[in-house]
Amino acid sequence: MSLRPLAREFIPCPKGLHRATYRRLLRAHGRIVAQLERLPYWRTWPVVRKRLQTEFQNRLKRVRRRLGLRVPHPPARRWYRTSEAAAFVGVSSKTLLRWTARGRVPCERSPWGHRQRRYRRRDLVRFVRELRV
Repeated sequence: MSLRPLAREFIPCPKGLHRATYRRLLRAHGRIVAQLERLPYWRTWPVVRKRLQTEFQNRLKRVRRRLGLRVPHPPARRWYRTSEAAAFVGVSSKTLLRWTARGRVPCERSPWGHRQRRYRRRDLVRFVRELRV
């Protein structure tokens, strides 16, 4: 993601936002963009640099959302764990495990653990459609 266009773009004041709040958000926006631009040159561990980059990007998203600008959405997940898949379907995790044992919901065992199950998003969507029909 290139940060140069973000630093130079004109950001209009959203309707209903106080002028002082608008200015504070603009200063924060410029400061965060500058920090993200300087981050590759910081002398720190790569893990720390990655965490700082994530932190700055999250701050930038919050500021841009408050300013009424577009914020990119994260990509849809392709795999879900048991509790997340149960929340996706709208049932308890025990119910989902029972349905999995009966063969109603397909799942795959994770290669690194014998008790971990992973559910594919398209299988869950198909199953939810079958439940609602």
